[in-house]
Amino acid sequence: MNDFEDKLRALRFRAVPSDLRRSVLAAAETPNGSSRAWTWRDWLWPSPLAWAALALLWTGTFTVDALMGKAPEPTAVSKSAEAPNPGLPAFQPRGREMAFLDILH
Repeated sequence: MNDFEDKLRALRFRAVPSDLRRSVLAAAETPNGSSRAWTWRDWLWPSPLAWAALALLWTGTFTVDALMGKAPEPTAVSKSAEAPNPGLPAFQPRGREMAFLDILH
C-alpha cells in the first residue's frame, strides 16, 4: 500500500450531527418538498424558444400556402398557334439516316 492509503486508514470518522442527518434525509425523501404532476410545460422544457419558433414557422408556412391558393390552370391553345418545339436534336428523327436504314432492310 502507498502512504496516502495508510494516512486514510489512520483517520477517525466523526459522527454526523443528528439534526443535519434528519434534515438531509427528509429533503431526500420528497423532492422540492412535494411531488407534483406532469404538465405541458415539462414537455417543452428543454427549449421552449425552439418549440415556439417551430410553431411560428409551421403557422407561417400554412398561412402563405393558404394565401397563395392554386396556380391558374393553363388555357387551351390550338395546335396552329403553338410554337414548334424543336426538342433535343438527339431525339429528332433524321430523314436521311432513316431512309438509309430503310434501304438496308
